[in-house]
Amino acid sequence: MKEDIAIRSFSSQDEARDVALKLEIEGIPCRVTTEMSGICTTLFVTPDYFDAAAQIIGDDGFELAPLSEELDEGGAETGQNTNTEDLLAHISVELDAIAGTQKTLWQNLGALVVSLILFMSFGLFSASIAGVALLVGVIFVHECGHFIGMKLLRYKDIKMFFIPLFGAAVSGTETAPSDLRKAVISLLGPVPGIIIGIAVGIAYLRTGQPFLADAARTFLFLNTFNLLPFHPLDGGRFFDAVLFSRHPKLEIGFKIITALILGWVAVESKTALLGVFAFISLLSLRNTYISAGVARAVRNQLSECDHTDSYTVPSQCLPMLVTLLQAKLPAGRADPKLIARYVTEIWQRVRNKRCSTGSSVGLLLCYGFFILLGISSGPIFQAASIMKERKTEVISRTLPTGDTTRIQIVSIRGQKFSETQINDDGLFHGSQTAWHMFTTNRSKEGRWKDGYWHGEWKSWDAEGRLTGITEYDMGNPVRYQKLINGEMRDVPRDEWSRVMKMVKQDKPRGINERR
Repeated sequence: MKEDIAIRSFSSQDEARDVALKLEIEGIPCRVTTEMSGICTTLFVTPDYFDAAAQIIGDDGFELAPLSEELDEGGAETGQNTNTEDLLAHISVELDAIAGTQKTLWQNLGALVVSLILFMSFGLFSASIAGVALLVGVIFVHECGHFIGMKLLRYKDIKMFFIPLFGAAVSGTETAPSDLRKAVISLLGPVPGIIIGIAVGIAYLRTGQPFLADAARTFLFLNTFNLLPFHPLDGGRFFDAVLFSRHPKLEIGFKIITALILGWVAVESKTALLGVFAFISLLSLRNTYISAGVARAVRNQLSECDHTDSYTVPSQCLPMLVTLLQAKLPAGRADPKLIARYVTEIWQRVRNKRCSTGSSVGLLLCYGFFILLGISSGPIFQAASIMKERKTEVISRTLPTGDTTRIQIVSIRGQKFSETQINDDGLFHGSQTAWHMFTTNRSKEGRWKDGYWHGEWKSWDAEGRLTGITEYDMGNPVRYQKLINGEMRDVPRDEWSRVMKMVKQDKPRGINERR
């Protein structure tokens, strides 16, 4: 096993620590050792990284940031120390302001009411009052899940507010940062919403109340959508906590990929709000990169110290955090407020307790179960609600020839779905026309004979384009044509799909089918 090599000695422990932190940022492992006398501190690196470390320290003109720099000239040193002390003092004031920013209950309630009114006023431009009220109610229940979770897990400064054009959000500060807590909080919004949506859907199927149907659809759609692994949705935060917070590069890569996918979906669906979400995610990447990189270096340096259990940044750790940030931030951005915000986020990352392997597996299984439950429950409920809302009636109609025929009309939610002629025996006999659900575009058209498909049946897509023609002989398909390169062409029987080959009507159909 190769032994570490001493690369440089320092008369100041702070100076050695600053150099070590900068090497850590560059991915170079190192350690600092101080003699028992305390006079000399030595920086060691592994042999494999010696040349790279030497290049950074020496050949590149490496200089320490002003916080730990020792100057030979007394006057200059005094000026530097004064500027450094002033900067640290201003940053400390900003940190105290961030830590102490808490609103009273009435202030939080006032902010919630005002933002809720703004949200509803914007929503009224695109929906009815009842629709907006339902949406706001579903979002409120969703956010209450996050809110209650934060309360139970002892977050501080918890606030709920509605954002016009976007939705609602709950904010809070962790007193004991933990990936496990973050993952649980992210699930406590959508998971109860999916469960409530299923319960409301069952209630609708039993009572037939239209409002319950709308509520079930909204609960299921909104909460299942929020579980998708995209930033800034709950699913994206969940995967950050369970998997990607361990590795800053993976965290950045995950955010880039999800933001690009979300942007692509926004372009394809022409949904501006999704594009805004994607843009916000991309804007946050630089801050994430800086915070994650600095936090990782600080965590490595303080791994054997006992400072990370402190809620606020310890005074002995603040100088090296600021030093590291000054090296990362662009020139001219060393504003105390900006640095204080970065320091707060970085310190939360440093203190963050990572999720164990067992907990990660359990959370991922829980996530997988509920997102599959949400995805499957939506179509199942939609199909069940359609059957619930399906109405059938038989009317008499006089044909142009003067004859009278009976016609079965099927409608769903008040809109005609199909119209079929029937004979005196109650069997389908004559023409049938069907429409795509909730549109005026035909889906298929053909004829029946004594309860069997007979003759040509044409099919159209939702946009009204003819896509296929199937010819039947008393329920058995004998010819099939489909649209190929803009033309209807015959398809040989051996090239028919398995579904087409299995199509065969073995009994007549009608109002009362023969057994």
